[in-house]
Amino acid sequence: MKRALPTVIVALAGTAVGLYASRDVWRRYHDERVQADQARADMRAAELRQAELQRQKAYLESRSGREQLARDREWTKPGETRL
Repeated sequence: MKRALPTVIVALAGTAVGLYASRDVWRRYHDERVQADQARADMRAAELRQAELQRQKAYLESRSGREQLARDREWTKPGETRL
């Protein structure tokens, strides 16, 4: 038993020193994870925005979309009077 105690103490001390020495690695790992999560969120937002713009473009290229755009700009057809 007397021989095991110093071995356990040395093992615990070695583990503590190793964990302390690797704290910068774990901090860097955490920072990179946060950046990756933010990049994924930004990419998802950009994909949603792109999909919305594509829907808008398709609507504005349709007959009813062009008609709505002309009405929004207060354009009138030939022979038509505004109210």
